[in-house]
Amino acid sequence: MVQTKERVGASSSSKGKGKQPEQQPNKQRYLGRDDDSESDDEEMVELDPTNKPRWEVGPLDEHPEEWQPTLFHDRMNRLKNKAVVFVCEREVREVEFGPFNVFAQFRALGWEATLSCYDKDNKNLFMDEIQEWMATLKCNRYDRPSQMKLTGEVNGIKVEMSFDTLRKLVKYDNLPARDYTIPSLDDLLIKPEKHSRWNDMLAALFFPGTYSGILYRKNLKIEAKLLLTTCILNAIPRRGDKQEVRFPEILVLYSLLHRSPHSPIRYLIMNQLWICRNKVGRSIIPYC
Repeated sequence: MVQTKERVGASSSSKGKGKQPEQQPNKQRYLGRDDDSESDDEEMVELDPTNKPRWEVGPLDEHPEEWQPTLFHDRMNRLKNKAVVFVCEREVREVEFGPFNVFAQFRALGWEATLSCYDKDNKNLFMDEIQEWMATLKCNRYDRPSQMKLTGEVNGIKVEMSFDTLRKLVKYDNLPARDYTIPSLDDLLIKPEKHSRWNDMLAALFFPGTYSGILYRKNLKIEAKLLLTTCILNAIPRRGDKQEVRFPEILVLYSLLHRSPHSPIRYLIMNQLWICRNKVGRSIIPYC
């Protein structure tokens, strides 16, 4: 959430003292809410562009909170065709993929909701509002996947994405209730090489002798390559760099082929959104 902050460089002790400059420097403005205030009125927050940080390396949330929306918007607005970064849903037809047993594997994990396009009759995509939500996004601290929440603002209104809100939209994880306390799930997504089953997963997905070093898509076994194509279009969308296989995709492909581990698709969706928002160079907004 965005909190109202004083302008950088301003001091309450200096009010009314000295002669004011004739011309104020050009300042960028955005609307924020003061969470400590009981009033619902929005306050205008001024930012001094001379204090604007540069986001070239590292996560976005390591920068000052008041500058994070501006830095995110700057990155998105530099794109020549901003519409291409909004990866919309695509429908996978069972008549085409059914013979390959794709749908059965998704259903076994409770992920079949990712195979349907729920907005295929709706041509409106509110890109400005979605970008605003991503720009103001915050992620809570959590101990297990089911506790993860993403909270952003649209027109000053807080909009939350969580296990509960995603389930209200679509029947994600459409299986009997489970306690998703998957050991080292975050380690698999962040530091997979330290996980004891990592090499077994690679051996199950890639041709022998092709998974040391960079993991190339061309070295995947036929079944895994077909599933990755389906996942890129739906479950883990992305628009570029399709030559390599990313770490979260290894977990997804292995789960689909072996029906375990049972990772919650809602967690994978939120984790993907947070990575795309928080990691420099990820000019993409998955539209789950």
